[in-house]
Amino acid sequence: MDQASPKTLATNLVTAGTLTVEICRAAAAQANLKYFGVEFFTQCWGDNNLPAAGLKLSETSCNSACPGLTSTMCGGNNALSVYSTLVPGTTVTPSTVTPSTTATVSTSSPSTSTPVTGNAVTACATGQTQFITATGVTAYHFSDHVSVSNPPLQLVIGRSYTFINQVYTSHPLYIKTVSGAVGTGSLVSGSAVIGQGQNFVFFTPDSSYAGKTIYYQCGNHVDMTAPITFVQSNC
Repeated sequence: MDQASPKTLATNLVTAGTLTVEICRAAAAQANLKYFGVEFFTQCWGDNNLPAAGLKLSETSCNSACPGLTSTMCGGNNALSVYSTLVPGTTVTPSTVTPSTTATVSTSSPSTSTPVTGNAVTACATGQTQFITATGVTAYHFSDHVSVSNPPLQLVIGRSYTFINQVYTSHPLYIKTVSGAVGTGSLVSGSAVIGQGQNFVFFTPDSSYAGKTIYYQCGNHVDMTAPITFVQSNC
C-alpha cells in the first residue's frame, strides 16, 4: 500500500473542479513528466517513474467521474488512474495514493527567444489545451506558440478548448466582444465560455460564432489582447 510520503506519483500538477484526463496529460507534458495520474475527481499527479506493481488495485477502484468529462473516470478514493504522457488514453495501472489538498498548476516560463507580435495561430496549429503565461503587463503567451506575443487565435467551431491560465491572479483572461476593454464588461454571452477570469477557461464555440471576430483580453491590462476568429475544419 502507498503511504503519505513519498507519494505514488511525486508531483501535484493540478487540483481542479473541472479536471479531465486530457487536462492532466497536458499538465504532465508541460512539466516534461513521462507518467500522470488522475485521482478522486479533481487531482492530477505526475512523475517520471511508474508506481510499484504491488500497489495495483482493481479497475473498479477507479470510480470517480471526471468533473470536466463525466463519461471518463478520474481515479477514486485513494486510487489513481495512471497513464503514459506519450500515449494519450493508454492506461498503465491504477494505484493507491493519499489525496492532496494543494490547489496548484505547474508553471513554466515563456521562451527566452524574441517575441513576435501579431503572427496568427491558425486553427490546425492550436491545440485544444493551452497553457498561458505572460511577459510583464503587455503580452500573453500560449504554450503551442510561446514565442509569439498576443497571438491572434483561429479556433475550430465545435471543438472544446481549455485555456489553463498560469498567471490568472495578475492577468485574468476574458473572452470579450470588444478589444481594449479591461474589467469584466463586454463578455461574450451564452454558455460557450465557462470560467471567465479564472485559472481554467473553457471555450466551445458553436455555429453561432461562424464569421464573427471576438477577443481575448486581460482584465487588468489593456495591451494584453488579440482577436479570435473561427473556421469550420476537419484538421
